[in-house]
Amino acid sequence: MAYEEQPTVTILYTNETVAFNPNVVSNGAQVFKAYHFPADWPPVDQLTLAPGVTNATIAIAQTGPAPDKGYIPYMSDSYYDSTVYAQLYASLAQRNDTIFKTLIPQLADGTVQSPGWSVASDNKTWTVHIRPGVSWHDGVCCVNATDVKMTFDAVQNDAIGSYLESFYQFILGGPNNVKVVDPMTVEFDLPKPYAPPLFIQDILTTPILPWHILNPVWGIPYSSWGKSCFNSGQASSSCPGLTYTGGPVGAGPYKWVGLNPTSLTNHLTRNDAYFDFPVNGKTALQGRQAFAVKDLYVTQILTSQPAIAALQTGAVNVLDSQYHLETQQSFINSWSGKISYPAFGAQEMGFNMQHPIFGTGVDTPLGKSDPSKAALAAKDVRQAISHAVPRDLIVQQLLFGYGYPGITTPVAGNYQTGFAITAGFDTALKPYDFNLTESRQLLQQAGYFPTTPTPPGFWDAYGVYIASALVAAIVALSAVYVLRVRRKPLRPPSMPSTSPAP
Repeated sequence: MAYEEQPTVTILYTNETVAFNPNVVSNGAQVFKAYHFPADWPPVDQLTLAPGVTNATIAIAQTGPAPDKGYIPYMSDSYYDSTVYAQLYASLAQRNDTIFKTLIPQLADGTVQSPGWSVASDNKTWTVHIRPGVSWHDGVCCVNATDVKMTFDAVQNDAIGSYLESFYQFILGGPNNVKVVDPMTVEFDLPKPYAPPLFIQDILTTPILPWHILNPVWGIPYSSWGKSCFNSGQASSSCPGLTYTGGPVGAGPYKWVGLNPTSLTNHLTRNDAYFDFPVNGKTALQGRQAFAVKDLYVTQILTSQPAIAALQTGAVNVLDSQYHLETQQSFINSWSGKISYPAFGAQEMGFNMQHPIFGTGVDTPLGKSDPSKAALAAKDVRQAISHAVPRDLIVQQLLFGYGYPGITTPVAGNYQTGFAITAGFDTALKPYDFNLTESRQLLQQAGYFPTTPTPPGFWDAYGVYIASALVAAIVALSAVYVLRVRRKPLRPPSMPSTSPAP
């Protein structure tokens, strides 16, 4: 297993920090902890406003541009694009939080107890009933089975060139397996069984697109989706020759207003015709004083210091986790509007598994004396290096406690609390402890003894590799590299000032 083989030395898992203005947003700590990347960012519809603030304008700052690749979810794997389009679209099922990944019906016509989808006993045939009366942002009614089918046809079509095409084809088996049963019912006939909880999470949470705009016959051909204004958000003059020259249209809680191409600021406004569904529909949100943000702006501020200054002056209201605010101790210690949570990122040091010492082991002393044990010797060297990494010290002194020792990737979790951040995390595993005695013993098992002179030419041949490994370890201790899969599953004209900073 990866834990024993150590193809990478997982040093730590990161915590992420979001900062917000508590004079504008009253429940930021709770909301940003429960809803965050990679599934639920940004949860603007969940926000409630501070006393005395009404119909607020919220501006979110992020380090990168939107549009980057565009606002059609399957054509962009950019986190920055998803910060915009996550609020534009609705799905058959909705993740109700990032932590426990609760799934509730959104466009599916059902309740939490009876969600509007069902699967046959073979776990291959799924039937989904669509909620009636849901309008698109442009007023066209209603979202129906044709919209759903086109969405899944498109993501599997070569002309779209989606980075998710093979993923959907693996599960669905091709567009012919998604069928319109009647105007408000769709059926998925899978080529092989797929675990029901994963099908709901992986397929039914897919953002649904409008057939009346994007249909490839008389709307926008699949091959033109990428350059369309629907995808780019650009002015109509930038996409001539297409039937539709407007921006993106969805059925989600916020609708598209426009893009300032100079400042790369996206403007969305609340969809006051947002539909009702369990837990997070319009009526449910308003019943708990949420869905109170009238206008949403998403803008780019490249680095942390200007972003912090913008938050302090009220030019923006939220700084996303990309600013690594946990390293800005003077700000973090003085600013009350912040929340930190376990993240999906890892800092790790990877080994070249073809290297003759710590990869194949053929040039270790043990590997040379007994080639059948070369792989075992290489594993001992990798484990020895892992035991030489002071994980707890790194977390406490370099990250000021914002992180926790790593074990394996890509699965992650907190061994101290037993909480699995990603599926498949083995809570019985513990990080390799900082133990130089154990490290020395492992090196000796591989044939390296400190009192034994190295073979002639050893340092000439391999000293640079060992030195490079040590340098890599030192570099790894000085910075956090957050590794993210940016699937989505991203964001104003100049912002008016808001309440003064706390």
